[in-house]
Amino acid sequence: MKMDKWEQIVSADGYLIPYNLSFRESLYQGMNGRHVERFKLASDAETSYIFKPVTQVGQAEREVWVYENVLPLLPKIYPRLLARSLDPAAGWMIYEDLGHLSHDHGPEDLNAVIEAMAQWHRLPTDSWIGARLVPPKPRVEAMAGELLQQEAKVAGFMKELHLPGRLLGDIAEISSGLGRNHVPLVLSHGDLHAGNYTRIEGRLYVLDWEHVHLNTPYWDLYHVLDMSHPIFPRKAPLTHKVRDRLLRRYWQLYVPRSSDASGRIFAREYYLFAMVFSLWMLLLIDKDLSHGGGPWSSDQLRIQQEETKYSLRSCARSLMESDKAASGGKNNEAAG
Repeated sequence: MKMDKWEQIVSADGYLIPYNLSFRESLYQGMNGRHVERFKLASDAETSYIFKPVTQVGQAEREVWVYENVLPLLPKIYPRLLARSLDPAAGWMIYEDLGHLSHDHGPEDLNAVIEAMAQWHRLPTDSWIGARLVPPKPRVEAMAGELLQQEAKVAGFMKELHLPGRLLGDIAEISSGLGRNHVPLVLSHGDLHAGNYTRIEGRLYVLDWEHVHLNTPYWDLYHVLDMSHPIFPRKAPLTHKVRDRLLRRYWQLYVPRSSDASGRIFAREYYLFAMVFSLWMLLLIDKDLSHGGGPWSSDQLRIQQEETKYSLRSCARSLMESDKAASGGKNNEAAG
């Protein structure tokens, strides 16, 4: 459909015009109160589309930039962008409708995302270094700094979960720059929580690319493996064995130039990253609960809180097992 026909169904200030539609339903509400909607045209009651208004400042420009500069380099794992506003102030986009999506992900779904992720993480980043790409949350070094500033509260979380206090010492390691020596920055999706990917008849689709930026590979990995979302609770907790298997699979496909051939150092740094991110999320959830929930209900936040605590315990366990194995290996070498 030509752009002028799309503009006949969207007002100048970026809202769907009701009398040109035969059907519309809200899918979710953004942080600014705007709704992402499914709709059908009055002139075509069979085909449905997705209307996505700007829900955050700069979103439309970033997402269009990604569709023009990044996604053509990947297999078609994204919905088609059919139209967009020309006025950034009334930013909106219209996408093909993939249908009613399931976000109940099992290990096979996570493996499909991990394999696709390794592909976009291998893309050369030199041409994007100067692009204005900003993560939706503070970088992990800043998160670690916040945790150090609230050490007493963080220690309380650790005590509640029966985790040794010595693990707090690892936070300082992250605040000084995790993985800088052997893990380069990659093109990160930025917001790869459970609601932003799905599989349809076995085919993977990744949605909502407006938060693309350059970051450590751990950022996307954490969102897939350990991030909890209040709207998309996990079907079942991710066991440490499944997490380790998926980390190994990613490392096999990513193949960075590194002396860490086994991926052991990479996995250990992931556990550290995940612990810091989870602790930071617990502080954020605790703050939201104290303010009555914000955009989420208290019940949704409590489920997110419990899932985050589970991930924190699981990653801490894997970290301690990794350190124990490394220490044992050194001791054995010394004994030999």
